[in-house]
Amino acid sequence: MDSEEELRTSIHRILETDKEEFKARLQQLESKYLEIEGTYDLHPQLEITDEDRMDLVWYTKKLMGHIKDTFASVATQMNTLKIMEKMFDNAIEAAKENEKN
Repeated sequence: MDSEEELRTSIHRILETDKEEFKARLQQLESKYLEIEGTYDLHPQLEITDEDRMDLVWYTKKLMGHIKDTFASVATQMNTLKIMEKMFDNAIEAAKENEKN
């Protein structure tokens, strides 16, 4: 049973680590976005060309794409770990059943 608990602890540690890395990356992306957005707020008299606006739109779309990809990656990893945990539980149940027989 010790190895069962160790494996569960490892799975949860991986989930927590991924969650922390994800939060840090999301914070970086958010900071960069706020920095760009702040450019407009700090310099309202600044003449912004259509090209500048298009660049900002492009960068924002790219940023949102990175955020979306990050969410998808974390979701995939979490689903994989949940499946592994379920398989582990099934293997334990099967082993217990075999012991009884």
